[in-house]
Amino acid sequence: MATLEKVCRACGRPRPVSEDFCPYCTAPPPPVPPRKRSPSSTVDTGLETRWGGGPENPTVEEMRAALAELDTPDMEHPNTWLSDDEGWTVDVYEGGLVIFSHEDKVICERRDVTRGEALELWLLLQQGRRDEIRQRLSA
Repeated sequence: MATLEKVCRACGRPRPVSEDFCPYCTAPPPPVPPRKRSPSSTVDTGLETRWGGGPENPTVEEMRAALAELDTPDMEHPNTWLSDDEGWTVDVYEGGLVIFSHEDKVICERRDVTRGEALELWLLLQQGRRDEIRQRLSA
């Protein structure tokens, strides 16, 4: 019976496919390059879906899908958020609450935000337009 093997990119020796690290050189696998952002985005962002995980530099469709998850009530996982590399976050809750924060410090918030408005706020974050987010949520 044949054993499935991979070749370590660091030392060139074969290793079992089931191993994440090479047992010879213990080199971790090379990092996955960040996903390219869309042409309209100016900053790198990461999406966290309400049940965990999410892509880097999400597409509009991925952000819509994350917001659509909020239509299913779940008291334990009530929100989804988009953050940029500088610690700015637009956090959206299933009841329509949106919180704009920087490194866990709340900047502003608004209730009764629609999913469409939340998507627009996420797109503004991808474009680095934080002042406009603040203006929209403070209105």
